[in-house]
Amino acid sequence: MQNCPSLHVISEQFLRQKWLSIFGNKYDIYISDIYKPDNGCFGISLKGIANIADDREIGGFDCINILLPDGIIGKEGILKPGDIILQVNDEILFGKNHVYIVARLQAIKHQIKLVCARHKIEQLASAGHLTQAMEK
Repeated sequence: MQNCPSLHVISEQFLRQKWLSIFGNKYDIYISDIYKPDNGCFGISLKGIANIADDREIGGFDCINILLPDGIIGKEGILKPGDIILQVNDEILFGKNHVYIVARLQAIKHQIKLVCARHKIEQLASAGHLTQAMEK
């Protein structure tokens, strides 16, 4: 039993594979395990993106718009602005509307597993800017 991976690791591997099978290899999946107290907030603002067909919303997604470095998520250091919110704990938020996603994230407390996707091109662009800044 000592050589068996923990359930936590298996769970994270399962979540990554599940979302990578949907998003493909142009994205990386990030999982943030955080604690939000009863009176706490994440320290993020979200930007909602709606999918519209025939002049009505048929789903959408939210991404992190602003991340406060001293907020709960900012202090943890895993998630970044632009990350797409996929899931919180066992609830899938991807495909839901902005109002619903914000309400769910405000209501949830204590031990939280937040799953997000990040486009790999954005990561490369950030690394390029960092390299250019270091060369100056």
